[in-house]
Amino acid sequence: MNPIFQNIDIQKTIQQLNLSYVDILQNILNSVSNSLGSVLSALFSTVLILIMTPVFLIYFLLDGHKFLPMLERTVLKHDKLNFSSLLKNLNATIARYISGIAIDAVIIGCLAYIGYSTIGLKYALVFAIFSGLANLIPYVGPSIGLIPMIIANVFTDPHRVLIAVIYMLIIQQVDGNILYPRIVGGVMKVHPITILVLLLLSSNIYGVIGMIVAVPTYSILKEITKFLAKLYENHKEAKEKELEKSESI
Repeated sequence: MNPIFQNIDIQKTIQQLNLSYVDILQNILNSVSNSLGSVLSALFSTVLILIMTPVFLIYFLLDGHKFLPMLERTVLKHDKLNFSSLLKNLNATIARYISGIAIDAVIIGCLAYIGYSTIGLKYALVFAIFSGLANLIPYVGPSIGLIPMIIANVFTDPHRVLIAVIYMLIIQQVDGNILYPRIVGGVMKVHPITILVLLLLSSNIYGVIGMIVAVPTYSILKEITKFLAKLYENHKEAKEKELEKSESI
């Protein structure tokens, strides 16, 4: 026997190797289970967002106007600072934002249907409607909207799926850089370049969530700032009138 192997305990080495294999297998299974849990959690969150976002938007558009009169009858019954005007402006701002993203979603749904039908995908209308609804979630939604179309057709017709994905990626670029800023900026009375800057900064700082809330948050803060500036001007005018009265006396 080779002297190099004389001092090696083969049985002990095999046992150690077996333990190593078990450890490796256990680590792999743990990693797979953790990854699967993360994927399922992300999928559940995505489905919940897709379901709740349209429901919230529809509910707000149908019944949102009832909320302010209720506040005026109860909490704001003695509204000396005219907070009701601020709430009216905020309500109009949010309504304009919802209408803007809804218009954008309808346009994307129509473009998706035209593209899917031209390519020859089955159930083009269903997938287009899903893409339109998913587009209500800014910037993340369009990617989510592709998932059902890909899953349903990738094994039966991968060539058409590839064409459809490329087509929708082009649509997404056009929407993100041209349609969305112009449509939402138009209804929100915010310049499209301002919207692009907001989305760029918010995505770098807060990621996807920042991109979703950037435009409505900016518009709400803008309305609050205008309200506070008006309060200050009114207070300043009232002080000047009081000073004039005291000087005249």
